[in-house]
Amino acid sequence: MNITPQLCLRLSRIINGNVSSFGDTKNNCLITNLRQFQVNVLGRNSTDPINNAFWIARTSIPDKTLNLGFLALLETEVTPLVNTLTQLGFTITDISQYSTFTTPRIIDVFFQSIESPIRFAQKARILSDLTNSLPQSQSQTPTNPALQKLCTTFQNIIGIGGNAEFFNTSCDVLQSRNLKVKVNGIPTTIGSIGLLNFSFQSLDPQGNALCIGSVGLLRKEVKPYLQTLRKQTSVVYSVLISRWFTNPEVLLLRYITIANPITFAIQTREVLQVLKL
Repeated sequence: MNITPQLCLRLSRIINGNVSSFGDTKNNCLITNLRQFQVNVLGRNSTDPINNAFWIARTSIPDKTLNLGFLALLETEVTPLVNTLTQLGFTITDISQYSTFTTPRIIDVFFQSIESPIRFAQKARILSDLTNSLPQSQSQTPTNPALQKLCTTFQNIIGIGGNAEFFNTSCDVLQSRNLKVKVNGIPTTIGSIGLLNFSFQSLDPQGNALCIGSVGLLRKEVKPYLQTLRKQTSVVYSVLISRWFTNPEVLLLRYITIANPITFAIQTREVLQVLKL
């Protein structure tokens, strides 16, 4: 089943989320929304741990799409929401802590299905309502022109192109690699699988911010990437997980630090040379 902009918009309204321009929008639809509570990472406010995401991807199967998702949950929510996911017929693929440096503790639950996109969206709406998740447009505060300019500079230094998204005090640079993977035997270009996501948030008067890197890596890429990353002494490794059932296996590496965003961008550009983008 094909994905059209009209279908993607319709699905976003059902789910109660925003359509993202990230990734291969001709073949995929990404819809996000946001949990409504505050989270600190390394003592800094951050919205990164409280995003929910729902991917709907084109398939050759009539009237069905490949659907991936994840929910950001508080510890007390995990058991009831996992039970709900199971009752809704989803395959739960991973349950992982966002980071050991997060207060309160956030657990990410990943899931997938192959079914009608409308039915998937209806199920996702149940999950959004249960977790009180809203579109970002309903949560956004006025942007800061100086921070927006810094965000553009941050993107240019990293040098991977893609999207630069500014939300509240958060700057996210998003790009995706086509790793030529299959999910449930279906070839897919879903952007989150080959994710390259680098962000900064909560800039302080000294010019330092919470900086986060999230990178989708093939297993053979993990060791050389980590070896290069370890040369950046201030980086704290947060998580290395397999989020969905992909072939070949793709792991998400997430790492965090408190640093000047420009310094982090330069370090990121150097580390990314390992991937030969």
